[in-house]
Amino acid sequence: MPNPKSSRTLEAGDRLLCFGKLELMRDLVPAKTRRKRRPKVKDLPDLPVADEVQSEDDSKIAEQVQQKERDS
Repeated sequence: MPNPKSSRTLEAGDRLLCFGKLELMRDLVPAKTRRKRRPKVKDLPDLPVADEVQSEDDSKIAEQVQQKERDS
């Protein structure tokens, strides 16, 4: 609402369009609503490919350890 009439009752959730200097308008907004909101963290989908790569890496590391033990 860029210019509500005086008879208009403002309610929670109404959005206003304000014109003016930002520094002056900051004092009009309560501190609680000015606080930055944290984005919601979404769960990642299960990735079977990632599990396969990890198991391959684990088996390669195990082979390298066994080979070092044989060499020493």
